[in-house]
Amino acid sequence: MKFIFSLLTIVMLADSCNAPKQAMQDSEKSLEQNTALNKTPITTDKQKAFSQNEDLVVSYKASARGYTKYIAVSEKAVKLSSDYSLQKMETYNCDNADWEAIKTLVKNINPKEFMSLKAPSDKHTFDGAAHTTLTVIIGDVAHVTPTFDEGNPPKEIKELVNKVLAIGAKVKKQ
Repeated sequence: MKFIFSLLTIVMLADSCNAPKQAMQDSEKSLEQNTALNKTPITTDKQKAFSQNEDLVVSYKASARGYTKYIAVSEKAVKLSSDYSLQKMETYNCDNADWEAIKTLVKNINPKEFMSLKAPSDKHTFDGAAHTTLTVIIGDVAHVTPTFDEGNPPKEIKELVNKVLAIGAKVKKQ
């Protein structure tokens, strides 16, 4: 009798261990079927946040207590926000001449070397200036600079930062 009970327990345990495996296999089959039926690419939250699946996006973000300035420039649009969570975004068309200037400036720097940039000052460390970063998104890779003081970027990216700020000011006047 003990043998039958033990054998029955083993069979029940084996079935219960296979249940999650079977559920996983069923879930994978369902995902494959849905993917096969729906050929549209899936857009990630990052792609939605940084705009419309662009090949190149340059964004500038400065923030301090009670202050945020965000500017994102892509071929199709310039996005501005002063909302810390970036939920409220103003969108403007990007001028072709401005876009060509941005592309030229990005070609003249190496975004892969951003992490080695040194901020010329460190007022942001004690609330003397807003914490600022520049991000260059190429395809699906984001290259982010170390934090620097607003108004005092590293010399390697100064021209690009100034151009992004100028574009932001220009479209805001429109």
